Amino acid sequence: MSWLGLDAEEYDKQYSDKELISRLAPFFSKYRKYMIIVIIFISLGSFSFGIIPYLTKLVLDQMYTTSNMGSMVILIAIVFIINFLGWIF
Repeated sequence: MSWLGLDAEEYDKQYSDKELISRLAPFFSKYRKYMIIVIIFISLGSFSFGIIPYLTKLVLDQMYTTSNMGSMVILIAIVFIINFLGWIF
């Protein structure tokens, strides 16, 4: 498939990442608060989905090693809550 004329030209200027960021920063400065909120929520979502396998391991280990149902129920509830929070974030 051809892009018909969208190739780089000989006279096209190459910008460094630093130059591009410094040129685009003024456009995003008024949205800084929203960008920070988005970064926080993405981090929380990633953390909650990343911790679920570890908590599942704890539940399974506890199930095989002890018969303490109280702590197992608490761990299962924590896994469900984190799954729900991961779904929200």
